Amino acid sequence: MNQNLNSPGFSLTALLDLCGDPAGTAMAKKLEVTPMTVYRWKNSDDMSLTRAIKLADYFGLSLHDFLTWESKNESDNSNLKPLVEGASDGDGGVE
Repeated sequence: MNQNLNSPGFSLTALLDLCGDPAGTAMAKKLEVTPMTVYRWKNSDDMSLTRAIKLADYFGLSLHDFLTWESKNESDNSNLKPLVEGASDGDGGVE
């Protein structure tokens, strides 16, 4: 699938990869949705404003930062809030 590099789904994919939860399993559990729902969000070229705000909140980002994550923060993750439970370090934080 050719995903738009400026889409919310692309930002979500990049953030989940950075957090060590590429499938979004931990996020799905925390947001009380199925992993298939997260998969659909990741592959979406658009999403509702309400959903985008909730996802930005999940990562501790402003809506603008969430929507422009990949283009602005390719190597800087210092402002990313470690919210992914059970991610790469095993205690819920991002290393």
